Amino acid sequence: GTMTTDTEELVFGETAIGCVRELGVQIGNSGPGPIDIEAVASDIEAFEVASDTLPKTLEPDEEVSVLVRYAPTDEGDHVGLITVTSSDASDKELEIAATGTAAFGDWNTEEFTANGTNRVFILGDAVAVQGTLEVRVSGVLAAGWSFDASANAVVFQEGNAPGDGALVKVTYAAVPVCD
Repeated sequence: GTMTTDTEELVFGETAIGCVRELGVQIGNSGPGPIDIEAVASDIEAFEVASDTLPKTLEPDEEVSVLVRYAPTDEGDHVGLITVTSSDASDKELEIAATGTAAFGDWNTEEFTANGTNRVFILGDAVAVQGTLEVRVSGVLAAGWSFDASANAVVFQEGNAPGDGALVKVTYAAVPVCD
């Protein structure tokens, strides 16, 4: 048999970090004779292949559908290769390009007025990625704080509470709304 695919490129477009986008690939056999579709794999982590339908023997004119997921965990452009491996004697491997761009979801800024003793500032929206938090006290980048994910709060260390009347400004990437 001869292996075919319905696309040479999977374009996932812009996807928020924390979201998953899926596209399908049809792998076929244009004949003559059967072929075994042995595996479908991605060369980078951002693209994951759901290949629970493989391995599979395809008779002539038969197809199998494989799902490719884009689940980025870091910002930027992702370019990968999805490789389909078969028993096709003339063309054992077919490559499909995969592209996507990952960005954090909406950025939120919340402001609090410190009372001199409060060390815990609870955020209104869930934080997507702890590393996206920026905390400023009276306009200066703050130190001596941590993020408590279970309380969704910025917590200043003991003895490090912002002074009375200080403006605490927290900027963070909110958990994205996935389409």
